[in-house]
Amino acid sequence: MSALIMASGGAPARAPRPRRLRAVPDAPLADVRDISTAPSAARRREAVLAEDPAAQRRPAGGASVRVGAGAREAAGRRSPVLRIVTGMAAVVAATGVAVAAGIAAQPDPYAGPTFTHSVSAGESVWGLAAQLGSDRPLDEVVHDIERLNDLDRGLSAGQEVTLPVE
Repeated sequence: MSALIMASGGAPARAPRPRRLRAVPDAPLADVRDISTAPSAARRREAVLAEDPAAQRRPAGGASVRVGAGAREAAGRRSPVLRIVTGMAAVVAATGVAVAAGIAAQPDPYAGPTFTHSVSAGESVWGLAAQLGSDRPLDEVVHDIERLNDLDRGLSAGQEVTLPVE
């Protein structure tokens, strides 16, 4: 970048120079202490216990039972296993509920009047269901046609299929 700046009259003008750095006199910024006097977790706990008598009390309900370090570690090892087992049980229960809801939500099998139709080339189950003009949803009609004829694949020309009237 150039140090020249164009003035309003078109004549070049000099840009102001940045301030120069100056030395700062040495001053003590902080007290330097020995590392042994630095606060530690044990010292902080001792200070809290000394200041607050409520911190010395045991929790309610656990006054007679004191848990040692070994018991805490054993409880910590069991906890993830318990969580996994509980999570798996919840997944199994949720799956069972979902399956039961899916079975309950299926429409009843069609029990009304039917007629027989000979399939011509290019016809599909969905096309036949749409031609019936039923008031029911199209996917229910398709499902009924598939159940009435035990279909798991497409239709072939000349095949006789049973179709619901409604």
